[in-house]
Amino acid sequence: MNFVEPFPKDKIANIANWLKKYNEKYYVIFLIGISVGIRSCDILKLKIKDLENTDKITIKEQKTGKTKIFPLKPQIAKVVKDYIENYCDKEYQEYIFLGKKGARLDRSAVYRVFNRCVRELGINMKCGNHSSRKFLAKNLYLQTKDIALVMEILNHSNMRTTFHYLGITQDRIDEAYRDLDLGLQTV
Repeated sequence: MNFVEPFPKDKIANIANWLKKYNEKYYVIFLIGISVGIRSCDILKLKIKDLENTDKITIKEQKTGKTKIFPLKPQIAKVVKDYIENYCDKEYQEYIFLGKKGARLDRSAVYRVFNRCVRELGINMKCGNHSSRKFLAKNLYLQTKDIALVMEILNHSNMRTTFHYLGITQDRIDEAYRDLDLGLQTV
């Protein structure tokens, strides 16, 4: 497995603007990814009926087989609904995100566009489809300090996987032990 980094929070607006100008569908994929942390394979299998009249995404995760419900922030729900209204042919189209030949968009296309975006913006990072998911994990943890919540949202069964997402390595653990103030003056 290749290691990818989360999108940097201070560059999110720049990335979103670049993607919106480049192609609306990648912008919407990005917004869903950073706001709810769904894997790209699950974003790309979303159907129009899944999102047309709701502010939540209910999916059966491809990797885990578990059904999950993800609430959408109102501004993200509006962007998604506008995209469906303006770019999807509801009569003939089942999936929201289609490629050039009318088939469901492929993960490799998302990977290429996300990498082109960060490269053109001069962002030095190891980017991949999971960068959005890791962005959500990292920022949710920084905001809540609740690793169990992050684990549940990401549907991780192993805490080590969540640690990997958050960049918690043995070196960071060792440093935390060394820097811990025990309140002992001199022993």
